[in-house]
Amino acid sequence: GVQVGAFNSQKASQQALTAAGKKAGRHLAAARAVVSPLKTSKGTVYRARFVGLDEQGARSACAALAKAGRQCAPIAPQS
Repeated sequence: GVQVGAFNSQKASQQALTAAGKKAGRHLAAARAVVSPLKTSKGTVYRARFVGLDEQGARSACAALAKAGRQCAPIAPQS
């Protein structure tokens, strides 16, 4: 999968997913958009992720997002 950001609110994460989907839609068509909360010592961070992509799909999606000026990081599947 790919992570397109980590935010202080669930709403901001959802907005990032929507924006990324518009920029790299065909690369993310097979993926599922999820907001993944992570509790930290400074509070909860909401990670905006697209999951369900293989490694090549994740790299292609990140390349398309980078070309569109958006940040992106490939992530390993969660177990």
